[in-house]
Amino acid sequence: MFMDTDTEGAQNMIMETNMSMEITPIKKEGEVFTVESLVKNMKINMQMGMQNISYDSGKEAEDEASQMLVDQFSKIIDKKIVSLITERGETKDVQLPESLKPEFDYYFLLRTL
Repeated sequence: MFMDTDTEGAQNMIMETNMSMEITPIKKEGEVFTVESLVKNMKINMQMGMQNISYDSGKEAEDEASQMLVDQFSKIIDKKIVSLITERGETKDVQLPESLKPEFDYYFLLRTL
């Protein structure tokens, strides 16, 4: 999955996200599919003003800013995420593993799955 995000505000940000995922449909009840997703690897490039920050799940962080992305995004690599999605592609619910819930940005994940 490849996604570009362009956010305008006090601090403009452009973020390119590229994820390789294994997606398995589990069941269908009415118009809602239950789908399990497993993120196998992720690459993110962020540009905020004059600063560029990168994350690659297959590499070590090269600087402190990149380490912040490692701290956030490494938590979803090889973790099962269960989504309820309608036939029209609307996400109804996302069930995160317990290890992600206290700190992970649920709303970012909803926008990306």
